[in-house]
Amino acid sequence: MNMKKEFSEKFNEFITIQNENNLLDLQIDDVFIWRLIRAQLFTKILEKEQVVFKPENKSMPIVQHVKSSFMSALKFVITPEKWKQIPHLVQKLKTTLVDVVNIIPSIILTARLLLQGSKKPILVSAFIRDIGAGHKITRPIEEKYKDQCLLLAKPNAGLFAINRLDTRALNMISRRFFKSQIQDNISSATDKICQAYNLDRQTVARLITKQLKSFKAHEAIFLYLFKKSKFKKIYLCWNRYYMPLLSAAKKAGIETLEFQHGTITPYHIMYSWEGYEHVAYSPDKLLCFGPSWPQASNLAKSVSSVIIGAPHLQAAQLKHKDVEREANKVVIFSQSLIGIELLKFSIEVARLRPDLQFVFKPHPAEHYIDITQYIDNKIPDNFTITTSNDDSYKLMASATYQIGVSSTTLNEGMVFGNRIIVVPLSS
Repeated sequence: MNMKKEFSEKFNEFITIQNENNLLDLQIDDVFIWRLIRAQLFTKILEKEQVVFKPENKSMPIVQHVKSSFMSALKFVITPEKWKQIPHLVQKLKTTLVDVVNIIPSIILTARLLLQGSKKPILVSAFIRDIGAGHKITRPIEEKYKDQCLLLAKPNAGLFAINRLDTRALNMISRRFFKSQIQDNISSATDKICQAYNLDRQTVARLITKQLKSFKAHEAIFLYLFKKSKFKKIYLCWNRYYMPLLSAAKKAGIETLEFQHGTITPYHIMYSWEGYEHVAYSPDKLLCFGPSWPQASNLAKSVSSVIIGAPHLQAAQLKHKDVEREANKVVIFSQSLIGIELLKFSIEVARLRPDLQFVFKPHPAEHYIDITQYIDNKIPDNFTITTSNDDSYKLMASATYQIGVSSTTLNEGMVFGNRIIVVPLSS
């Protein structure tokens, strides 16, 4: 196989154009707009030039959704091995019921916190590594400062939780009371970006408008909270509030510490800032799995790295220490940008190696309605696709081989003792 270099080549080209046009200095309404849209634009460029392929969307027509659900129900009834999924379905139903019951109380409690502020010194933007395993990256800090921290968490974090900002309630309140109008004209910024990258003007303008409104609304609600609160530190991971939360914290003079939650490399669009001293909406400190990560990455010089290890992975090892390893089992964990190519590659390898059993787990952002549209001939009998709800760490513990491109799961698979095969696909 010839190693594909399109991703790295396009990345270097993208960064060169960015620097030549000083796009990081581009501001609209005092917001560094390039920081907000750069990752999404890079993805659009990769998809446009077919370096990567857009994964299937989770949403589907209602008729197709009903049909899919009906077929899944039939398979569940007639396939005994599916019975083991009953505990998961019960837990999912329980979580849904909690969400429904929790809507009104969450809005009231979140509004109360916004109006009164918090006397706690620490805010934690709770983060679960969403690979079906449910291991919290932020758990160590939550446990250490249990009585001193306020959680910014998803609705299913608990029923009637008092010391928690519900993200769903926060979104509802921000849309209603913290709406932000765009004051500056976005035309000049849009033209500059489109000319630099030869992009469709409507696409860029729409993206700028969407991201700018969301950023300003969330930044405003965090600034409102911080004025009434006593926060000294904020611990966070990457999520939809990442940049407005960092911006508001910087304006309020609050220290920010980010947990590494996945692979960071010189080619990671969110963490690659070679030659830059300061980059807008960056944390003060990055808490890393180990010393190799910050050494290999081009972080902004103002971001200091602190090595804390990977407690979530140690917990996963302990939890699955008794899982029996299967000598002929191969697991593949997909990545959304390269998922389709990795899927096709894995099926072809499965055809060549009928003596091995292949298990492919889609990325949480992927939802394959019909994978046969991507391959020639039928899916081999020794190839199965699991769901995103299955525990990735249990799959690692039960396998002997693991295939991937540049996923964090490859590093985690090494910890579990798997033989790692890195596929030289683009990215």
